[in-house]
Amino acid sequence: MEKYLPRATKLEKESDAQSEAILLKMSAALAAIGADDSIVQDARAAYERSKQEQLTHYTELFSSLPSE
Repeated sequence: MEKYLPRATKLEKESDAQSEAILLKMSAALAAIGADDSIVQDARAAYERSKQEQLTHYTELFSSLPSE
């Protein structure tokens, strides 16, 4: 599993950057119309929760596999 960690880390960083770009656009669009942008923080928190849940799931899944 360790041989895949650098690639997984790179993909996670790319996903984080894309997510943050979307959230920033969302925040700017809401600010432009004078709307409450608290949903942006909710979306950011949901994204982080989802990442943690997936990390837990896949860590448990891969830890049960035999070592190479």
